[in-house]
Amino acid sequence: MDQQTIKCPECNTLNPFINNYCLKCGTLLKTSLVLKNQTCPFCDNSVTPHDFFCPTCGKKIQEKPLSSSVLKQAGIYLISFILPPLGLWPGFKYLRQNDHKLKLIGIIAIILTVISLIITALVTVQIINTVNDQVNKQLQKFSF
Repeated sequence: MDQQTIKCPECNTLNPFINNYCLKCGTLLKTSLVLKNQTCPFCDNSVTPHDFFCPTCGKKIQEKPLSSSVLKQAGIYLISFILPPLGLWPGFKYLRQNDHKLKLIGIIAIILTVISLIITALVTVQIINTVNDQVNKQLQKFSF
């Protein structure tokens, strides 16, 4: 990897340094929190815009960008639908991002979570009503 390229953290594809997104998978290559002064705000040692932690003091200097790969999206959507309450955490996490694609992933995850919660509630009510009807029928047989 030379100075004119940047390696994608998701698929390891080399991209031109001027790209903000990977050509192959669309992952965000550069964060919006690029360090302006190129120094660590804690220890004033040199850092690069690609450093997430200071190599000298080890403190976090910027957030690592969230993945938008197809596999990551599928995992988030499955969690959102199959385990509905757990889908809210990645949904809101992605929704808070500045990138439009990441916001869309968050919106879809939250919508799938809400749909799954509604379906779960409807099925639960139906099961409770069925059990209640069966119990009432059994009690009527034994009524004096």
